[in-house]
Amino acid sequence: MAARILVHRLGKTLEQAEEWISPRLENILDPFTLLHCEEAAARLTQFLREKKSIGVFSDYDVDGISSAALISCAIRDLGGEVEAFVPDRLEEGYGLSIAALERSFADYQPDLLLVLDCGTRSEVELEWIAKQGTQVIVVDHHSRNDQPKLPEDCLMINPHLPEQLQPEFQNHCTVGLVFKLVHALLRKWDECVGGARDRVNLKELLDLVAMGTVADLVPLRGENRVFVHHGLKQLAKTNNHGLRALLQVSDVDVNNPLSSSDIGFRLGPRINAGGRIETGALALDLLMTKDNRLAFDLARKLDTVNSNRRSMERRVSGKAIEMIGEEPPMGIVVWDRDWHPGVVGIVAGRLARKYHRPAIVLGWDGTGFKGSGRGISGLDLLEVMQTCTVKPPKWGGHPAAMGMSIEEEDLPAFAEAFSAAVTSECGGKLPPKKLRIDAVTEPSAISRHEILEIEALGPFGQENPEPIVAIHGVRLEEPARLMGRDHIRFNLPGASGIQVIGWRMAERMPPVGSEIDLALRLSRSWWRGRESVRGELVDWRQAEPLPS
Repeated sequence: MAARILVHRLGKTLEQAEEWISPRLENILDPFTLLHCEEAAARLTQFLREKKSIGVFSDYDVDGISSAALISCAIRDLGGEVEAFVPDRLEEGYGLSIAALERSFADYQPDLLLVLDCGTRSEVELEWIAKQGTQVIVVDHHSRNDQPKLPEDCLMINPHLPEQLQPEFQNHCTVGLVFKLVHALLRKWDECVGGARDRVNLKELLDLVAMGTVADLVPLRGENRVFVHHGLKQLAKTNNHGLRALLQVSDVDVNNPLSSSDIGFRLGPRINAGGRIETGALALDLLMTKDNRLAFDLARKLDTVNSNRRSMERRVSGKAIEMIGEEPPMGIVVWDRDWHPGVVGIVAGRLARKYHRPAIVLGWDGTGFKGSGRGISGLDLLEVMQTCTVKPPKWGGHPAAMGMSIEEEDLPAFAEAFSAAVTSECGGKLPPKKLRIDAVTEPSAISRHEILEIEALGPFGQENPEPIVAIHGVRLEEPARLMGRDHIRFNLPGASGIQVIGWRMAERMPPVGSEIDLALRLSRSWWRGRESVRGELVDWRQAEPLPS
């Protein structure tokens, strides 16, 4: 089954298939081929040798936090003085802002500032930094249509800029680019001083690279696949005190093989929860601490914040569904003053999947409404916004996701215009909901051996999703059982001891007695040291004839 999936999905030759299944570290690209990376590494080396102070400013999501922790740890291991900062989401907003810079510079004004996972669209803020007498290196993966005008002593590493386009690096998130910079830094250090590898082990930093790469949903191809394949192995034996504590409070058993799902659904949400609900400094301190006791204190606090975040999401989702009612508009826009802006993006994604239409959810930040939008396959959210006759004063994003700010009095008109723009963009008919099936099998054919072969196609993620297997003509012999309020489970008929879990499927309970088709993700699971094969229910339908 796995061989068919590999050929049909990727069209790989035998040699390419071997590299896909066993990506090798020696195949990573020369960091000096990344534009401005060698120059930035030389400047960092100079500042370290001259014992000058270095600051790090990053975004507060997993990519930004991982980037800041990675380069800060490398700088400290090389004997440098470094302090790292993240903005306060509610008080200072996303990315570089004068308010966030003034706060960080009041505590610590460095000779050199590294700006990570933001800064590409921040010419005013970069000029402000330059006027303070601080040099800047920006490392970012966000795009813009024109080349930014940078201060004289500012370097920018970004393979998406019009004059710096490098397709081989365009799938990297910021932590991947920062890893290239650290690699280049070690080479420059060896040229000038020597002994860099005795101080910094590049391979041991791959756990942080895997964290940001998986959580930022960049394509797991090329170097990213190498990073995550080896980063997951490093994560299982990590030397990072914070990651060790986070693994433990997240109930991730490192004695079993780790997968990208462990980052995407367990570790990543806890890191993100700090920036969403309280402060990203919690997660940054966690990943940078050398104190084991402090690491567990911070990890437990993030776990509590994440539990609060989930409670907020459930409350906002329930209220939003009530507001939408039985006949949702073509484009959904919902808002409430009681909703925390830190959870609206996740709720928007949930609504977009539930109703199969673009959804924007907004919450009150104390001065105005801030929100996030999520799109659906086959409909470009940015094109919808471009044709929308009522535009918010601040908005931007990607074809599948966007953020915005708007005044309360403008929301009703915007909601109506957004729905009209969706209708216009799709010609009055939303693109059909499609589910890609990678293979068809029988319950009796599912075995541990088949699952191991499927797992070898991982790590799974963006542009390499977990394979979905179809099973036709299944007849449930007894009702599925509820797990909590939202989830279900049942035994797969015709298979020996395979349990199927349906997350958030309580509203769509499969029927008993009639033939149905199942779409499943198959994997191994562990409970109290015992391994079993499990199916995750992706979808079901009344049985249909197989195509001839």
